[in-house]
Amino acid sequence: MTKFGATLLAAASAAALWAAAGSAGAAIVLTTGQFGGTGVHSDPGLTAATVTGLAGGDLVTFSTTGDLLHTSGMGESDYNAVDGSMNDLSVAFANFYGAVTFDLAVPPPPPQQTSTLHLSVNGGAFTFDVPNLTILDPLNNGQNKFTLTASGGDSIHTLDFTFDPGVSDIREIRVGPAVTAVAAVPEPATWALMILGFGGVGGLLRRRRHSAPAAA
Repeated sequence: MTKFGATLLAAASAAALWAAAGSAGAAIVLTTGQFGGTGVHSDPGLTAATVTGLAGGDLVTFSTTGDLLHTSGMGESDYNAVDGSMNDLSVAFANFYGAVTFDLAVPPPPPQQTSTLHLSVNGGAFTFDVPNLTILDPLNNGQNKFTLTASGGDSIHTLDFTFDPGVSDIREIRVGPAVTAVAAVPEPATWALMILGFGGVGGLLRRRRHSAPAAA
């Protein structure tokens, strides 16, 4: 590799480190609660392993394994398990959002009134576990309302749920404002690497220009 190529590689490495460092302050938290937002709607009466809906004009895809989903509801849609017990659900948003809220409905008592929730956000970038007993009616209104909120330049794009035992449905899904990805300000150490890399490229170009033979 030439010296010029090695310097360009160093500069490229600094730029890659900037991209990795940009997510250092990102966070997504799960709390009980809700907000207005834009509701997710599907045509009622759909029955399939994969169904779609819209959040405003943005596509939302719901899928499950080993069962079928059924859509119902006049407002924000309900996504029910056909066999009455939803053990897993994946939700993929075509857009990126700063917040998502949803309700979980557990089967009526008796005998089952609780469920343990495991939630993976953005393909495992963030994971949450809500253990048995605490998922039951956290807001004392007959439902289980949760909100995911992103900060630090992060956003919410996919949700993967597992329930043990299964819940009857997920409903009243709303999304917050769409988020446009913005490059984060690099940390001081990253700035130093970038300056050294690009400074080296500039110095090498000046030397090559000065040493070039004069035109005949």
